[in-house]
Amino acid sequence: MSRLDPLKVFVAVIDHRSFTGAARALGLTPSAVSRQVSQLEARLGTRLLARTTRSVAPTEAGQRYYDRGRQVLEALEDVENEVQALDAVPQGRLRVLAEPFFGRAALARIFSGFQNRYPELAIDLTLSETVTHQPRDAFDVSIALEALPSERMVSHSLVSTGVILCASRQYLERRGRPQRVEDLASHALIAIQSHHGLGEEPTPGRAGIVVNDVDMAFHALREGMGIGRLPLYVARGDLDRGRLEQVLADYPLPDQQVWVSYPRFRHQSPKTRAFVDYLTEVLTPTRA
Repeated sequence: MSRLDPLKVFVAVIDHRSFTGAARALGLTPSAVSRQVSQLEARLGTRLLARTTRSVAPTEAGQRYYDRGRQVLEALEDVENEVQALDAVPQGRLRVLAEPFFGRAALARIFSGFQNRYPELAIDLTLSETVTHQPRDAFDVSIALEALPSERMVSHSLVSTGVILCASRQYLERRGRPQRVEDLASHALIAIQSHHGLGEEPTPGRAGIVVNDVDMAFHALREGMGIGRLPLYVARGDLDRGRLEQVLADYPLPDQQVWVSYPRFRHQSPKTRAFVDYLTEVLTPTRA
């Protein structure tokens, strides 16, 4: 058994916060996982894990061994990917982390087209604004609405997507369609207060409802509660179906940035590169 085998097991235990989760991911039994970790601790002469009946957590030495060990495994994966990428077709399991609203609003459609293009790829999606059980670099790609600064991650703006004012057809038929910005003063407005930039520029008028969740604002718009702003990637389907209508198309709103991040050691991975390229292709904005 090489020294990489127990290292892989130990990293999996930390990533999954349990022997059972690591065993399931590696195709081993929990007892085999526990035995390899114990042998690793014996060889190093120090405890790497603090064990309780419900969970495991790294000790100070364990955290240091995990951090350096993950870099070793990623470097090895990077070398293997570079060799395989010479003539490889993207395949295997693509681990994606995305913020919940973006995931629900856009990724089902994106994944459908992506898997049609790359049928050998399986997608493992996690929707979470904060990752507590696994570090972000445990994923192949992270998609966020803000930059994720980290020495171990490459992060760049993927696209800048448009934001529009819109409302349901029922609301506009009931309350009238504003012709000028000043007309918004007589309308109920749905305001979003979030850290994603949608609420930074105030829209003239009275807020009928203020929410901190874009998903809630979207459903409030569809229910006819008022006029509000949405990213085009969210509103597009309902605009096409006539459930939502854009208002005051000439009123300027700041675009929303979509950021993509991936571990430095995976930038040459065929599956990561293919997914980032596909995201860039399908998220290139088109104004309504």
